[in-house]
Amino acid sequence: GTNSCLADAERVILQHIASFSSKSTQKKGIGAFHLFGWRWHNMSLIREMKRLQKLSLELQHQQQSPQQSLETLKNAIDYVVGFNLKGMNRVEKEVMVPFLRKQLGSSDDEEVAAAFNTILDHLENQQLKLEDIGNSIEQAMSTPSATTIEKVIEKSNDLVERATFMLEQKNSILIPATTQLVTEKEQKSTISKIMFSLGVLDSRLHLVGFHEAISNDP
Repeated sequence: GTNSCLADAERVILQHIASFSSKSTQKKGIGAFHLFGWRWHNMSLIREMKRLQKLSLELQHQQQSPQQSLETLKNAIDYVVGFNLKGMNRVEKEVMVPFLRKQLGSSDDEEVAAAFNTILDHLENQQLKLEDIGNSIEQAMSTPSATTIEKVIEKSNDLVERATFMLEQKNSILIPATTQLVTEKEQKSTISKIMFSLGVLDSRLHLVGFHEAISNDP
């Protein structure tokens, strides 16, 4: 099954990282992580999705008119889905997954390369599912009904779970691997590509969300 394939891939990668980091002949510029925005964006998205969940639950029990509730919810969804989620998906699709496939998924060791590509295939799959769920939330808002808020609550729960799993994979596998196997120069050259993908103004707006998300990060 998918879970056993992922577990096998994680085991191979962690063994590879451990053996690589124990070697004395490490490449220059290796051993630090520089793509913090990639991680922070995922954290920010989870935080904002949880706030969307909370707002949806509150609106479900408030006495204000359905029209007012839907207008409030639409504004929140425009930000969380239309801005934050779509921005993260764009970066994953246009920059990070191709970058990680090139840097990690093309290892000379076939088993290691296959393991990284298994993890990245799954990450890509999760990202596509996030995109689909986000689209279905926007669709629910474009044709409102008596069950719209209920649908948003259900879909936002799914978004939080999937985005949390993606962050766990990044924290446990992809970030340690990038730290040990990708040079500082390669990582830093990717930051400008991420900013270009988001757009300069949007990058600045995302940074505000990142700051809020990491203020409670250990």
